[in-house]
Amino acid sequence: MPFDFNEYLTLAVELSARADEAAKRSSISRAYYSAYHLALTRAEARVGTYQRRKDPTRIIRHQDKASHVWCWLQFMETNDPACNQIGVNGDRMKRRRHIADYVAADDPNLNAEVQRQIVEAQQFRTDMAALAANLPSPRP
Repeated sequence: MPFDFNEYLTLAVELSARADEAAKRSSISRAYYSAYHLALTRAEARVGTYQRRKDPTRIIRHQDKASHVWCWLQFMETNDPACNQIGVNGDRMKRRRHIADYVAADDPNLNAEVQRQIVEAQQFRTDMAALAANLPSPRP
């Protein structure tokens, strides 16, 4: 049975209740990955499977980008405002995750960042469920 990435959001909430900084930073990361995997699954179903190497028989936009960048661009580069906003929100959550995972400096707002990430990840699920079934759409 495939892993259910919704469990990452559940874990993020659990980690957010702990007092240690490592748990809080991990909470930010898990919340992001719950959203990312939902979006990546949708983008690949609609646009085509992400592949780092170019497949000469299939041209997929932004194939040369890292998978996270590729994923969010599939949503941002649409004419649909709701789809575009999903990409913007996902990219913002990615930046927050990057800081939590890679920046060692103390963050006096860590608790607020954790809560913001969890709320955004929860809203992300609602926004994705409301998105038109044909989005994001493949582009020439």
